[in-house]
Amino acid sequence: MPEVVTSDGVRLSYREAGSGPPLIIIPGIAQPASVFVHQLDGLRDRYRVIVYDQRGHGESGKPSYGYRLSRLAKDLSELIDALGLSRVSLLGWSLGCAVAWSYYDLFGPERLARLVLVDGTVLLCRTPEMTEQDIADTGAVWTAAEAMEMVRSLRDDQEAVVRRLVGSFVTADRTDVEWLVGEVLRMPAEAAASLMFDYVYSDWRDVIPRITVPTLIVGGARSHVPTMAQEWLHRTIPGSELAVLPDRAHLLFYEEPEVFNELVATFLAEPR
Repeated sequence: MPEVVTSDGVRLSYREAGSGPPLIIIPGIAQPASVFVHQLDGLRDRYRVIVYDQRGHGESGKPSYGYRLSRLAKDLSELIDALGLSRVSLLGWSLGCAVAWSYYDLFGPERLARLVLVDGTVLLCRTPEMTEQDIADTGAVWTAAEAMEMVRSLRDDQEAVVRRLVGSFVTADRTDVEWLVGEVLRMPAEAAASLMFDYVYSDWRDVIPRITVPTLIVGGARSHVPTMAQEWLHRTIPGSELAVLPDRAHLLFYEEPEVFNELVATFLAEPR
């Protein structure tokens, strides 16, 4: 697989298919580029599709440092630079949405054509002053104690946590859960725990209203991420579009690729 090297010396491996307007896909926490195999194949006839392994993930380098969203956003910026891209669309899934928001916050919209936000949460950890409406809108599914328990569990029993999470992500019997678990476990436990710590306490509510590029929001009605969180993103990002797949959970792009790919392709082809 081709790769680029970041300014702090980390190899980022990526997969690429097709030609046309560039689309970079940002996977979720501990999820490698391989889970987007159906998008590489299904969108290559219309777009230059690039899916990369973030630091610590998949085939990329696994340093002992840099597991925070701001550094992942910097890695994304350096990948865009290294590939000589401009007017790029970003598709973020789960934590990948937070990486896209961090990129937007740090580098602005100048090189971005469009955003596709897939089943993301604006804040994972509840804070004492939040109302029930705030919790529903942000998708803050954990208390502070539950968030810290997740971080601890990733360090102490990574495989058990991964099996539980992956099991909750799928809805189709045909999905190869064992393969998915194996792919996720390629990320070292300490790296996953460090990134999870930064992720659960990051609040993007001040960034979302400032997004000005055309945005598509996609959720799954059976996902652990509340649909209300996707609806809040839709209300808050001016002119955004919303699609919810009624029978899918968090891995909606993997389990229903034809529908998902057509949603993305149609959106990317729309006039600005």
